[in-house]
Amino acid sequence: KNLVTGYDDDDNAAFQWDVGLDTRLLFLMASAEVGSNSDFIVIPMLIEPQLVLAYGPVTAYGSISSRKAGATRSEMTAFSRHHWLQYRVSDELSLRAGRMTQPFGIRHADHTVYTRRDLDFDKYDQTYGVQVDWNTEDWSVAAMGFAGNYLVGDPKVQERGLSATVAYQWTGRAALGLSFLGGMSELSQRLAVGVFTRAKLYGHSYVMAEFDTQFRKSVEG
Repeated sequence: KNLVTGYDDDDNAAFQWDVGLDTRLLFLMASAEVGSNSDFIVIPMLIEPQLVLAYGPVTAYGSISSRKAGATRSEMTAFSRHHWLQYRVSDELSLRAGRMTQPFGIRHADHTVYTRRDLDFDKYDQTYGVQVDWNTEDWSVAAMGFAGNYLVGDPKVQERGLSATVAYQWTGRAALGLSFLGGMSELSQRLAVGVFTRAKLYGHSYVMAEFDTQFRKSVEG
């Protein structure tokens, strides 16, 4: 694994790159038919190669994974969940444009957390947009103007709007954040707000909590 910063040891702009693989597997004992013996089954939940390139303040990132498509959801196709271009204005401020997960609440292993699904932030629910990130020792702020997921889905349900998260860090041991989202499509409108916290406990253990609420209504009332 290489540290991709876009700068060499003398702080001169330099071309750097790295590749990685995000793999999530599910292992279980299950029977394929009623009354049959249980077998050991491996389910590939996600196999996603990733590439990052950087030169000076500019960074490009992209990933590719497989996804079932078609009317019967049986055809496997290539799909890019994340791809974006970033410009770092300073060590604290950066601007990104591309396909990303919206800055709302706790963002990690998104497809395994049910709140992500209920808020339309599931495994393949990224959106195209422009995001501003500002991070200091005490504060973290991210705001995105989003324009929908134009690779899949009916254009009438593509949501456009603004989402943002502000979080305060306590000496590296805890964080408290507030999130907001307002969006609309041709068919509906929604408003979502949430609060979340992350706190370090003993050793490598920690606790997370998130509370969200959202309101939806159709454009026709």
